[in-house]
Amino acid sequence: YQDGEEEERANFDEGGKLSFIDIIKKNIREKEGLELEAYKPDKTEEHYTIGFGHYGPDVKEDAVITEKEAEQYLEQDVVSRLDEISSNYKNYSSFPTDLKVAMFSEYYRGSLTPKQSPTTQRLINEGKYRQAADEFLNNDEYRNAEALGIPGIRPRMEAVSNSLRKYADTL
Repeated sequence: YQDGEEEERANFDEGGKLSFIDIIKKNIREKEGLELEAYKPDKTEEHYTIGFGHYGPDVKEDAVITEKEAEQYLEQDVVSRLDEISSNYKNYSSFPTDLKVAMFSEYYRGSLTPKQSPTTQRLINEGKYRQAADEFLNNDEYRNAEALGIPGIRPRMEAVSNSLRKYADTL
């Protein structure tokens, strides 16, 4: 095996497909990017971010980590948030993969948590997917993303809205 090839093969199931957790981790790596030094993407943030979007009081202003440590944070964050999103969105596990990945990406970022989007959560749990799609984009963070210096969140949020609509069309 070439370096890393054995580890990469371990991420596939017997049918040659990536496991769901690995699909999510791949998505988060792509969306968040890798930062080995602590930073604040938005000056109003309470805490610092490091690695692949690892955020919280445990990240100190002058923190520097390795890529291996970033992967460890990613694994911990994905596993814990997967449990959270599954308990906060009652039908999450039965949604199509594209919707689950889009929702997870925004849950990971914090915008689909019950604290940030209680109405969207309620609408999704009630099966009102089109209304949830509209409601999710009806917020100041989405509208003011450019001014806040975080324009990259808009496509992620739109992916949730679009996936909710697409799912509603199948019902």
